[in-house]
Amino acid sequence: MSNFTNVTMAYTDANVDVSLTSKVIEVLVLVILCAVASVGNVSLWIIVLQNKGLRTMTSMFILGLSLAGQWHKR
Repeated sequence: MSNFTNVTMAYTDANVDVSLTSKVIEVLVLVILCAVASVGNVSLWIIVLQNKGLRTMTSMFILGLSLAGQWHKR
């Protein structure tokens, strides 16, 4: 049992030493990812609502998923 505790302690100590640069890069990547996803979701809504041929049940289901994704991020 003591070996498991030592391994757990070593693993958590290794994760504590994260540099500021790594944190900044991670935040920038996540912000860019969220921005691209938001632009994509808004574009999807515009395209489907402007084209009457795309107003099918499948398209409405996809629009519902994109709306849920937008609400989940907030």
